[in-house]
Amino acid sequence: RRDLSDASADALERSARLFPAHWEVPSTSAESPPGMIPADGDLPKRIRRSLIGEGGVESARRHQWRALAVHEAGHLPDILPLLFEEQSPWALLPATCFSWVRWEDPLSFLEYRAQLRALASGEEASWLWAETLEVARNPRADYFRPYRTLTLEILRTAKTEGWPMLPHWTPEFWAKIPVLAQKLLKAQGLKPLPADDLRLLLSKVDLDVSVP
Repeated sequence: RRDLSDASADALERSARLFPAHWEVPSTSAESPPGMIPADGDLPKRIRRSLIGEGGVESARRHQWRALAVHEAGHLPDILPLLFEEQSPWALLPATCFSWVRWEDPLSFLEYRAQLRALASGEEASWLWAETLEVARNPRADYFRPYRTLTLEILRTAKTEGWPMLPHWTPEFWAKIPVLAQKLLKAQGLKPLPADDLRLLLSKVDLDVSVP
């Protein structure tokens, strides 16, 4: 729902506005224990503050609504084959069972895959990464467990690529987050979002955003 998306965006904009437009990246940062998400130096707020710029609430609402659309589109490669009977629901049974064992929820794998595809698409990837990182730190969040796994996998991939510690990620690195996500997609044999279809969807979303 657009109204809920806007309300969420308004809160995110207020939080980001409190963060200075210019910041200093910390000179040092400690390694985190294995399996733990390291300190991020307020990276989600830094990302949103940078993306919102001087656009204020309207800019935040646009990013939030587009990011939501990209995430929901990330479900389509799993859902459409079932709707059009191109694939039996039984084909998802292994993933469902693994999801239950891994995250204690049989459908969490759908959220993991959708967010991974969304990040890999390159559309609103920085905004989506900020969301992923925040949810991965909040045990009360709906998708805490799959997003925590996704965050740790992206951070491990970044480390193998020679990236710096998380607090040192600058816009140069935010722009490359889709590359990390694409590597994970390929490693897991998951289909990405069709670029042309996603662009068409977002063109319609942009029209919706422009309507008061």
